[in-house]
Amino acid sequence: VAGEDEIVSAAVPLPSFYHSEDKVKHNMNWPEISCNAVKELTRPYIAQAFPSLFPYGEGDLHEVRDKKLSPRIYFQYLMEFEDGRFSNHKIFPYFGLNTVMRWECLSKGTVYMKDHPNLKKMNIEVLKDIIKKNPDFMKDILVYGSNIRGTREFWSSRCNELSSICDFLGLPTIFFTASAADVRWPRLRELIIERCGLPSADDKKYYQLVLDNPKICSDYFYEMFTMFFESIVLGSFEVLDYWYRFEWQMRGSPHVHGVMWLQNAVDVNLLQAKFEEVKITVIQYFDKLISCESPNLNYIDVGSHPCSVKIADISSVEDDVAALINTVQMHVCSKKCIKNENSSCRYGFPKDLKEDSDIVMNTNKKYYEFQGRRNHPYINQHNTIWLRCLRSNGDFGAILSDSGFRNYVSKYASKSEVKSRPLLEILSSTLSAINDSVSVTSTLQRSFMAALVERDYSAQEVHHLLSGKKLFSCSRSFVKINLKSSQWKYHISLDGDNLKDNYIHIFYVYSNRPQKLRNVCLLRFAEMFNIDKYSVRKRKAVVVVVNPRLRYE
Repeated sequence: VAGEDEIVSAAVPLPSFYHSEDKVKHNMNWPEISCNAVKELTRPYIAQAFPSLFPYGEGDLHEVRDKKLSPRIYFQYLMEFEDGRFSNHKIFPYFGLNTVMRWECLSKGTVYMKDHPNLKKMNIEVLKDIIKKNPDFMKDILVYGSNIRGTREFWSSRCNELSSICDFLGLPTIFFTASAADVRWPRLRELIIERCGLPSADDKKYYQLVLDNPKICSDYFYEMFTMFFESIVLGSFEVLDYWYRFEWQMRGSPHVHGVMWLQNAVDVNLLQAKFEEVKITVIQYFDKLISCESPNLNYIDVGSHPCSVKIADISSVEDDVAALINTVQMHVCSKKCIKNENSSCRYGFPKDLKEDSDIVMNTNKKYYEFQGRRNHPYINQHNTIWLRCLRSNGDFGAILSDSGFRNYVSKYASKSEVKSRPLLEILSSTLSAINDSVSVTSTLQRSFMAALVERDYSAQEVHHLLSGKKLFSCSRSFVKINLKSSQWKYHISLDGDNLKDNYIHIFYVYSNRPQKLRNVCLLRFAEMFNIDKYSVRKRKAVVVVVNPRLRYE
């Protein structure tokens, strides 16, 4: 029976949510509009901010659970949600990454204050005075910022590690790059169309699907390259050691830079002292690895784009190689590589044709370069196996001198993303902008947070960071000793981003080492022995990174 304005009675029981307005108000206590930001501990502010993603107001980060979730794990799980509504949302992944990184910054600031209890008694005025008298005091803070993934300090720390590997192992043999052909790869296309529940999609529609599904593209490139490197590269090239990193280009697609140390590689250090004697040997070695030629400059596949062809469908290897080189390995000059002063390409294109490979001084006369046989002025140096397996643009070159390697490290390995400012500069500007009533802890936390918002993040990079996937990978582990710290803490860095602070005073352990190790110096002690709270055990040698880095004249 229905009245004019309300239901009086019915033949079926009323649903449990009828007349439950008080319960809804209790669960969804929306904050009032204010000039002040909502506190991040407010429950459930995430569900309130994204009601379409949390239609029942449940699943907020701060809900009471049997096991507490960290922000990183919480958002990592949401990105894997089955229907994809969280990962495909235009704003939520960015919100999630910002939340995760802010919590990490708060944690770093708190840890720094815990390790330096004397700072708690200071006010900002005293801190400014100390920094003015001792500028090196600020650099100690950078060590704590180096574990915040993706920041300038993070990559600067990785640069020091890579340089230390070179000191430990000698020069790498090969440097390489790899790019994503995310709009061309056939398996990725099938995967995205299948995930979107579509029978098919033309090129225009598929391009939009790539933009709308950055997580699938990011995951695919990471898994594909990792599998390729571990399954094919390590064995086919007889790799002894390696280091590589992921970065994101202006259009947002991922890119890889790296170096490899190969077994039975020729000793290029002899070029400095015995150039003419070893030149032919070096050329013959790298001729087997590096090519600057196309087997058929006139060949063009009039059917599918060569990157869209599956290896199983290829009938002619020579035609496949020619099609790939002529399509994706031809350098095209753009604003990125043209120098304004003389309109020349900073990569040296166009290059002279060569009938025979050679070793020459680079244009700045600073280090040797390998120049392979060349039948076209714009072909990038490449490796055929690398090119045919990845089916995308890539570089594959020789490292012949220490100065050339250091140039690579400074330009690519340690490069931070666009618009990143040094944490030291950010901390200085933060100190000058705040008043003396703000606590030292809050100042440090603000500085760490400011380092995160100094640049743009592409959608694929956001998903890579949220997923917890490695930003770099290395075959060696590191032990870091900070000689500038009064506490001499012992830091250990494992493969990838598993950065860990053991908080053990290595100087104390070393000074109390067993009698049989009395003749072992500190460097060998850190390199050869594993240190924990209970024992000192011998292990496989690791790379020791000393801070500040020793500089040789």
